[in-house]
Amino acid sequence: MSRWNVKLIRANIALYTGEYAEVRRWLADYQTEGIASEHASQVLWLDAHTQPEPAERLRRLGAMVAQLDPSDPYADLARAALEAERAAEPPVVKQSWLPRAAIITGVLLLGITAAFLLSGGANTPTVPLATETPALAPTLTPPPDRSTPLTGDGFTVRYTDGLLTAVGVEDNSIRVVRIGTGEFMTPLEGARFYALEVAFECRSPICNNPPQGELSLRLADGSRIEPRRDLALSGQDTLVPIALGRITRGWVIFEIPVISPAAALGITTRDPATSAESTVEINLAGSIAP
Repeated sequence: MSRWNVKLIRANIALYTGEYAEVRRWLADYQTEGIASEHASQVLWLDAHTQPEPAERLRRLGAMVAQLDPSDPYADLARAALEAERAAEPPVVKQSWLPRAAIITGVLLLGITAAFLLSGGANTPTVPLATETPALAPTLTPPPDRSTPLTGDGFTVRYTDGLLTAVGVEDNSIRVVRIGTGEFMTPLEGARFYALEVAFECRSPICNNPPQGELSLRLADGSRIEPRRDLALSGQDTLVPIALGRITRGWVIFEIPVISPAAALGITTRDPATSAESTVEINLAGSIAP
């Protein structure tokens, strides 16, 4: 099993969120250390996706398929990406600019004509109706984003099915909503909502239930709190199923006592062969000021 590198993990997370400049920054930072052979295919994958020109990206993905061992998971990813790109390419139709302009103009004219006919035609008399000026609905101001990013090498753990990274925290969040209704929620008296953003990279063929284990928040007194699966952060993502080599990123909500600081995020997994449980933790103590 290859060793993991925090800079490459961060580059993959940036790729998932579309922050290509960040991908290039993390990749260049890692390359100054010297590329380990076990990470070579992953570096090629990241490098291909940072190319601004689509043709160059496809060329590099094709080179990966040709050069890498077929058993390398990044060779499979490159092959799948190429097939997806080719499937999305529209058929080439040779036509001049004038016919295309005529088509666009025709569509606009059809829209204008349809609107004219639906309105009853030019000869239909307009009968003014007495109407009341509707009251303007109040503009709702979204709750403030109080989240704090978590950076550094200490917020990632590795286990059999993947890599889990804590990337952000929002203690005492007021942006928590109920999944399904979107209703803003209030914690119990004496409690607060502790929202934690995590990124999970799948290392199994299919990860149907990211992060492929049971999460818990360990408090400073040693007690453990399970996440509220019925809650989410307003307007933010939650973890979704993914396949090998892909990353899903989302927020997890815990309801914890006001007087108890968070100490660590735990992930408990079970060995399918022995049914033995094991827990690894991400230290959160001091990650955010109280």
